[in-house]
Amino acid sequence: MKCRLGPLNLYLVGGHSSVSAIFRSSFTSEPWIFRILEHTAKYVPSDLAKFIKDESGGATLPRNMNTDLPVPEKRIWHAMHRTHEEFLVSARSVNAFAASFQTFYSQQLAIYPVGEWVEDVRVLDFLRQNMAAAATRSVLGPKIIDVNPGFIDAFWNYEKFAETLAFGLPSWLNQRAVRARERFRAMCGKWYALADQEFDWDIAGSQQDPDWEPIFGSQISRGLARWAKSFDFSADSMGAVYILLLFG
Repeated sequence: MKCRLGPLNLYLVGGHSSVSAIFRSSFTSEPWIFRILEHTAKYVPSDLAKFIKDESGGATLPRNMNTDLPVPEKRIWHAMHRTHEEFLVSARSVNAFAASFQTFYSQQLAIYPVGEWVEDVRVLDFLRQNMAAAATRSVLGPKIIDVNPGFIDAFWNYEKFAETLAFGLPSWLNQRAVRARERFRAMCGKWYALADQEFDWDIAGSQQDPDWEPIFGSQISRGLARWAKSFDFSADSMGAVYILLLFG
């Protein structure tokens, strides 16, 4: 069934056999993903076009097997999926993230010494501030918070609008959401520019990546930077790469 939701066509699929067929074929809703990249993250048009140009499809495996397909490493979707599979969801990456998160969360908790009472601490606010800070440092290293005062608050303000931004309402109808996105994207872009300048990519390319290092943080952080560099992303899109990583 097709229905209209604002400017979008949405399709509802019913029936066990139909739904099963979709998931067996590694179905992806590429138009919706394009809207997330364009409006939720705000990739610049020239970099968004690189996804659209890859007509082999948004899944790890290509949509068709004709001989005109580029090698897998040149498929932007395939390279992105491989980066996430290797550096985000592998057992080594999950274990490394858990260990670094525990370290940083323990540091956050240390500001509340055992045995000393603290009044007026709201549990939700405590978790939103301290767990988000620990998770951010685990993924991207400590500098992104150090160089961006108010970073955690900017994240949660963006998080409120991230899903609705994907509908692509005109900026003049969605000013609060656009301002929240642009503020947070600018913070991530500022951090990336500093980290990219400081990090020695030549040495990193000749040695085994550590699970975590203080400039870029985790392997997924460095992996996304390499992926973006390999497809010649503009500096303006790098903030978009990382706001989606943190939102996810």
